[in-house]
Amino acid sequence: MSPTDNQLQGYGSSLLKAAKTWEAWLAGGLPLSLMAMTLIWATARKGGPGAGHPHLFIGIQWFDFLLRWCGNLLCLPVLLSRLWAFGPKPEFLQEKHGSRISWVPSSWVFGPLVVWLVMWAFRLIGLLLVHPYNYNFSDHIFLLMSMVAMIQMELILASVAVASGGGQSCGGCTVMAVAWLLLLLIFWEAFNTARYFHSAAAAWGAFGAGSLFFLPPVIWWFQLVLHSREELRRRTDDGHRRLIEGA
Repeated sequence: MSPTDNQLQGYGSSLLKAAKTWEAWLAGGLPLSLMAMTLIWATARKGGPGAGHPHLFIGIQWFDFLLRWCGNLLCLPVLLSRLWAFGPKPEFLQEKHGSRISWVPSSWVFGPLVVWLVMWAFRLIGLLLVHPYNYNFSDHIFLLMSMVAMIQMELILASVAVASGGGQSCGGCTVMAVAWLLLLLIFWEAFNTARYFHSAAAAWGAFGAGSLFFLPPVIWWFQLVLHSREELRRRTDDGHRRLIEGA
């Protein structure tokens, strides 16, 4: 077996191991499943594109306004809450995330920011390409899918912090609260968009495209975070073992 095959096999094994953790399901599977359930509910209850108008309370009105002007920047509070809770170098992870992609910074702050920037650029290019055909493709749902992906990248860090216990759990719960508050607003916005303003085909097309393009970097990031946690645990256990043997 060639070195490349060994690397691919090792990476596949690492992904499979990550997929079995509850942190990955909580941070990845649950938000995506709820987004899908939201669209199922919205498209099942719609009377057609433009049929009726949603009743918006003041909170979702402000969110809709900010979403139109700020877009993906609305995800920054989740990242900032994580920095406030854990600092730039979380104690429950290694100092660097260990990505082999050269253009991704190795820090836990600028690394995800660069990935977010790539997601934003891709989403913007997609917006320019499909906007003239938005009856057949919901650019708004596509935007919301990119935001869900960004939040998932922070949720995995919060989930690992909660699982680490000790003083990290409180910070993890804080980040989760901020993330899920934003996710709930996103789901509400997705429901209104899919039910009142776009066809079912347009909404589901955007959901499928968003899953196809934004889910792979999320899975890649999950693997980095969970691998970093395991490596830190292994090094800590090795250090304790050496201390015991040297005593």
